[in-house]
Amino acid sequence: MAAGIVSESFYSKVERGVHAIDAETLIEFCRFIILMLLAFLHKLIISHLLDHFLS
Repeated sequence: MAAGIVSESFYSKVERGVHAIDAETLIEFCRFIILMLLAFLHKLIISHLLDHFLS
C-alpha cells in the first residue's frame, strides 16, 4: 500500500507503531486512495453502460 509515496520499510514501521505519518504524507495517501476509487467507479460505470446499451 506504500504506492510509491513512502518506502515499504517506512510503511511497515508505521503499521507497527514505530513511526508516525506526517499530515503531508497522509494527504498523499488519501489522494492516492481517492484516485483509485475514481478509477474503479469509472470502470464500473463504463461496464454498466456497455451492458445496458449492448444487451
